[in-house]
Amino acid sequence: MRPLLLSFLALSIGGSAYAFPSNTRYGYANCSSCHVSPTGGGVLNSYGHMSAEELLSSFSSPHESEATFGALHSYGSVADNYVRVGADVRYLSLRTASKTQPLHVEDFWMQREGEVAVSLTKELILVGSVGYYAVGNDLYQVQSRRDYALVNMNDYVSLRVGKFFPAYGLLVEDHTVATRSGLGWDQGQETYNIEMSLKNSMGDFFLTYLVAGTTSSRYAFTPTKSGVAGRLTGYVGSSSQIGISGLYYQLLSPGGGYQAYYGAFGVLGFTPSLYLLGEIDGVTTVNPKIKNEMYSYSMLGFEVSKGVHLQTAYQVADRVKKYDFRIQWFPRPHYEIVGSIGQTTNALIVEMLLHYYL
Repeated sequence: MRPLLLSFLALSIGGSAYAFPSNTRYGYANCSSCHVSPTGGGVLNSYGHMSAEELLSSFSSPHESEATFGALHSYGSVADNYVRVGADVRYLSLRTASKTQPLHVEDFWMQREGEVAVSLTKELILVGSVGYYAVGNDLYQVQSRRDYALVNMNDYVSLRVGKFFPAYGLLVEDHTVATRSGLGWDQGQETYNIEMSLKNSMGDFFLTYLVAGTTSSRYAFTPTKSGVAGRLTGYVGSSSQIGISGLYYQLLSPGGGYQAYYGAFGVLGFTPSLYLLGEIDGVTTVNPKIKNEMYSYSMLGFEVSKGVHLQTAYQVADRVKKYDFRIQWFPRPHYEIVGSIGQTTNALIVEMLLHYYL
């Protein structure tokens, strides 16, 4: 059981902000409503900043969402139209207890990352990031995890080329849940891709050619796999969406073989306060033996008052289960506080996460 416990310790560490798909309940089914990236996460656009103030946070003052570190404001339309800056800083306090292992205590800076989006023209946007990340016990590295060029051909079609996560399933903000970390969508595992996206009022479709995954998330380019991914999403009413995903990997590492991913997901906004996220995925690996695995994640949330959420989640990582309960609070624009308690097969995990996002 010890390897399973260690695996879930890795899964339990709170994730870096990627996107908040539960905002679908407000009628924002399309991620680009608030983000520069078509799949969400990263640099916010003007509307994304405004929604952080008007929808997410318990308290705010006028135009606070456009402030930098709560004090410096946007330089106006020129800066807003041509240069957008984003940042994520996260500090994690982790406590783990079990019957077979001593109390494990860990406090560290999990993420210190900045991202810039430069609009060369109305249609062409360049995005780059750099950060100082925790990659092991007392080990940190400077890495560039997302670098891409985005071409918005019109209101419905876009093309993206560079390093980022392909569109697959729910790209939730917690990158350590089973349907992200377990499937290889953990932070630092971005791949080099060419992506075409189509969207309209009924839904969206992403088709991604994965040029290469790498053995390192730093600057080296060492191909280990290539393939193709697709995600189809349909909008249900004004506050829900359902979809399916598929991915095929050709493994380039010694031994070769392939991996096939397939799954379904949904975001259901029952009311502006009550919402449900769910995803289930299967993975078949042939290298050379055949191995089948199943991953799932579901989370029920309720906003008890503006900015304060009670959430309970259940996930399975290849038959290993985890339950957790957490309180998520957005006290003011740019700030998030999360406290959680979770139970795995034989361990109790308690976390406190402090997050600044810009």
